[in-house]
Amino acid sequence: MQPSPSFFPKQRRLVQVSIFAKPLQWKTSG
Repeated sequence: MQPSPSFFPKQRRLVQVSIFAKPLQWKTSG
């Protein structure tokens, strides 16, 4: 099963969001 081309930008954006959300979690929890 080959992923659609539109799947890759979404995945990259998801990775960027997760990387960006980690410091936010640290700020809110800390």
